[in-house]
Amino acid sequence: MKKYMKALQFAIEKHWDQKRTNGDPYIMHPIRVAELLREAGLEIEHLSVIAALLHDVIEDCGVGYGQIRHEFGTEVADIVAALTDDNRLSREDRWADMTERIGNADWKVQIVKLADRFDNITDEVPWNDKRHRRYLEATTKLLDAVSPHVPWDEVGELLIDDLTTPGKPSLSIIATKLRSEVDAQWQKMNKKRR
Repeated sequence: MKKYMKALQFAIEKHWDQKRTNGDPYIMHPIRVAELLREAGLEIEHLSVIAALLHDVIEDCGVGYGQIRHEFGTEVADIVAALTDDNRLSREDRWADMTERIGNADWKVQIVKLADRFDNITDEVPWNDKRHRRYLEATTKLLDAVSPHVPWDEVGELLIDDLTTPGKPSLSIIATKLRSEVDAQWQKMNKKRR
């Protein structure tokens, strides 16, 4: 629990004065992402849970890779770096770049990104239809990129017999949960258009 508490304190300090679009303290987002991973079965001290707490500090708080590596180790820093957008790119190019990187990443990175997306689409953010549609499209592409690493059958059901790799059950749980939420939101948007 020591690493978790250290990462939580670090994230609170770095996100201290930041707010989400809906006005909530920003720190609630990485806490919810970490909690999703815990609910999916990862231990509190797992590298991905620690990285979930820190996943936006490089991108949003000006923290450097070296500082994360010094405080939390190379593996956590590598996960956080893999989750960090290249802000020099346009939004569409950032999403395409992230999708490619996540599709080729280790499951420890993939699971944090999927939990991050789940929290983002279920957060009570005031979406306009165009932005919501683009985000759902990008999330669908992200899920498609991760799909080869998730044991689903041809109709999208979880294959329980392929869950022997450590972490695979948790990745599958998060991916299934995200896919269900994306499908539900697409249906809701399509009903609004009618």
